[in-house]
Amino acid sequence: MSQPGLRITSGVTIGPGVTLAAVVAVGFTLNPSDIASASIGTGTGISDLGSGNGFSSVSGFNLTVANYEISRSTMNPTKLTEILAYFSGYSLDNSSGSYGYVFDVTGQSGSNINKVLIAIDGGNIIIAPVTTGNPDWANTGLPNIALTSPSGTLIFPATFTLIFPTVAHSSVGWY
Repeated sequence: MSQPGLRITSGVTIGPGVTLAAVVAVGFTLNPSDIASASIGTGTGISDLGSGNGFSSVSGFNLTVANYEISRSTMNPTKLTEILAYFSGYSLDNSSGSYGYVFDVTGQSGSNINKVLIAIDGGNIIIAPVTTGNPDWANTGLPNIALTSPSGTLIFPATFTLIFPTVAHSSVGWY
């Protein structure tokens, strides 16, 4: 039996003959020290806090332009491997950037962005803040251009946890 996203927590008893395959982490944390180089989409609707410390966004911009892009080539290699393994463990696209996935996020004190869309392409890990005021964010299959940014800030370190059931949105391009 296979159940992606099944979480077994304390207090659960598993009977004899039951084995667990590789266990995938519940989430991952990004620290400023993991990020050597980041950019901010087209710079519309989002601003970099500098030194890998996170970003602020302005309400109403589509996620093709309002996103924070972390260069894979300059990222802490151990953290990059961890994130790629996390995506692989949940059978998420971790190379083409064709799909982004919604994550809950908890940032450092002062953060007020709590949902982001994360996509990984050949060169970047792309993090885009998601407005939750419109229920469309939770409907799998919309293009990223249909989703908008909230007004808010995300300060690293931040912990990202994939939402279950998985919410995936297609990409019409990242700028």
